Amino acid sequence: MMAGNVWTWVLSCFLLVTLTQGASPPKPAHDMTYWLSFSKYFRPGQTVEMKVWVCSATGPVTLSLDLMDYYGRNIQDGQNFTLQATDDVQTVQFKVSETFTSRYTYSSYIRARGFGGKVFDGFERVYIRTYDRLTVFIQTDKSVYTPGQKVKFRALAMMSDLTVSNKLVDISIRDPSNTNVAEWHNLTSGDDSGVVHGEMMTSNDPPLGTWWIRAIVDGVTETKKFKIAEVDEPQFDVRVKFDKGYALVSEDKLTATVVAKYLHGTPVQGSGFMNVTLSYYRPGRASVVRQFQLNDKGQAEVEFTKEELTDMAFNATYQWLAERYPRTYTTTYLASRRKTFTMNYRTLNFRAVVTDRVTEDMSAREKTLRFYTNPMVLRFIAPTPPSFKPDLPINVYVEAMTPDYKDRVENPNKYSVLYTMYYYRPWSTALDGSYSTRYSWQRPPSQKQVLRSKVVPLNSEGVAVWEIDCLSFPTDATYIVIHAKSGNVQTTKYVYKYTSPSKTYLQLRMKSPVAKVGKSVKIVATSNKDFGSFTYQVLAKNNVVQFKKVSKSSKSKKQEFSVDVTQDMYPAADVMVFFEAEGGEVVAEQLDLLVDGEFANELSLKFKKSEVKPGKKASLQVKGSSGSTVFLLGVDKAVKMLGKRNDITKDDLLTKLASLGGSGVYWRDGQIMFYSSSARDTYDVFYLHKTCVKL
Repeated sequence: MMAGNVWTWVLSCFLLVTLTQGASPPKPAHDMTYWLSFSKYFRPGQTVEMKVWVCSATGPVTLSLDLMDYYGRNIQDGQNFTLQATDDVQTVQFKVSETFTSRYTYSSYIRARGFGGKVFDGFERVYIRTYDRLTVFIQTDKSVYTPGQKVKFRALAMMSDLTVSNKLVDISIRDPSNTNVAEWHNLTSGDDSGVVHGEMMTSNDPPLGTWWIRAIVDGVTETKKFKIAEVDEPQFDVRVKFDKGYALVSEDKLTATVVAKYLHGTPVQGSGFMNVTLSYYRPGRASVVRQFQLNDKGQAEVEFTKEELTDMAFNATYQWLAERYPRTYTTTYLASRRKTFTMNYRTLNFRAVVTDRVTEDMSAREKTLRFYTNPMVLRFIAPTPPSFKPDLPINVYVEAMTPDYKDRVENPNKYSVLYTMYYYRPWSTALDGSYSTRYSWQRPPSQKQVLRSKVVPLNSEGVAVWEIDCLSFPTDATYIVIHAKSGNVQTTKYVYKYTSPSKTYLQLRMKSPVAKVGKSVKIVATSNKDFGSFTYQVLAKNNVVQFKKVSKSSKSKKQEFSVDVTQDMYPAADVMVFFEAEGGEVVAEQLDLLVDGEFANELSLKFKKSEVKPGKKASLQVKGSSGSTVFLLGVDKAVKMLGKRNDITKDDLLTKLASLGGSGVYWRDGQIMFYSSSARDTYDVFYLHKTCVKL
């Protein structure tokens, strides 16, 4: 399934300096002094790899790099590097100090000076993210404890490259009244794992409620919560299921299936009831209650009619208002509101309580369900570009999803999307000579003009693809509106005109279907004008992982190149290509890569037997890289039913990796998502991706 929007804001810096600063037209190539490419987000203690190219150096060049504050004062010792007099790209390693405080996060600059074979001097702003130098994880064995039980915990500090930190850890636990109950200072793992352990025995009469455990490593704080309550561990599990993850307003009936089984899999024999309320339910408001009996399989189907659920939701919404404001919410007024009341976008809470017939043990489970009017929604997805380039075609992608955005729509082949493309042109006196503005600041109204329409069927993946030729777009169109509609469902996207002084445009497309670790991905760079040599760089996890100048003996409008996908590019990377057009204009474009792969040290767990008798040993097979230290946590399944415990999961690590890509990529629902960008020229490409060009 295609997910997210195109254009990752992967944060990088590209500094291009010329001998003459501040001139408005682009300078030709022979005026370039140097350029420096590096990640613009720094972390304390990080070694930043920088790519340097010096133009026409007469001899070795001494490159001096200084970090400075807003007032031009050095905030760490400068570092010098020796560059050879060559036209090749050279690499330097800039070490960021570990002693920065948060006040430098948004007020730092890097100064680059050249001495010897080439003299230059330039500044560029950088962002030192002190909070991002490491990530702290906390794990507890349970989410809910009863008085007298022991709280067991682990803490782990991870660096940005997923290596563990062996720095000292301070841990504290506070009760619901924010009283510090226990403290541990300067904890160490005692080995290379970086994992610290601890435990706290609760008293027989502790304060009940939410407790907090806090870990501090090198100034970075992480807090998790757990509960201490008078609860009994459930003896069996209760589940509430629906045929789909949402409900439609048009459905006359709604069926909820209750499944109750013991932890070892035997069905529960008993009865129960289900209470349905609005998700923001308060005691005393309206609800619907149903009694049910479990069958031999420990299941029961509970039906609700559309009318009773709607009446309940209406009463829960307006009943308290009528009681508090009887003069306003009269019977007549409520009757009129009931006629127009709809369940669209309202969420109901279904709570099932089951009682075992023999032991009289009870267990409960809740589940929410949201109502929608339409069975699907439409959204523009990657790689739909945020702008159009007058001489190059663009592909528009619209995806049909279920209304909860969790899955593709069922039977997509029976749906189609009507695309309508139009733009607004300003009225002129030639079109309407009678129009005049009353005030000087007023502008004439604009005229909507439809350019073209087309019906596109959905493919098997639920995506409608439309290729648009931009050659026939009006020259006065600053943006194009693309409207997609299927039945009563519709969505709109504004695509802005990409501007270029030399009218030179660049477009990137993946030729390979997917980027996989250990493989090469082919990328096609297309321009409306012939171009030869170009440069590309790959950024991932806030680092320039690849940088290469590609030399071409002949010029063409289409150039193809391959990028080796490495482990440090997982799970997402950003490829940026740029070249110099005639007249000295820098033409750039960017492409997001979703990288398919796994962690370098992939771990797997498997029991030798799925069942063992009480008192017997259970053998667990653990596979990973040689020399790995593995930490295990085993708890009763009933503990998990009390609530989600604090844990360290694969999604937690991927969320961290996604955040290192910058502010334009994130991890949600098991997949990488991209924020939308609005680049309308080369400057925007560099700026929105935190890349700067100075000419």
